[in-house]
Amino acid sequence: MPDHPSLPELHSFADVIRWVIDELDAMCPSPERLAAYAAHPHDPQFSDVRFHVEEAGCRLCEAELDELR
Repeated sequence: MPDHPSLPELHSFADVIRWVIDELDAMCPSPERLAAYAAHPHDPQFSDVRFHVEEAGCRLCEAELDELR
């Protein structure tokens, strides 16, 4: 049987999202949506982006936001 890396302990949906983002760089918003979030971070229409960046901690989107700021 081939060796497979073990999955981390995933205790919440946020843990799953963090793992997917970290391992697959998946679920990132479009550059346009990320820029709109940067301009209006408290707008309810960007709650998914806020979760992606602030809760899940996508390092790719955080870096892109740093460039936009």
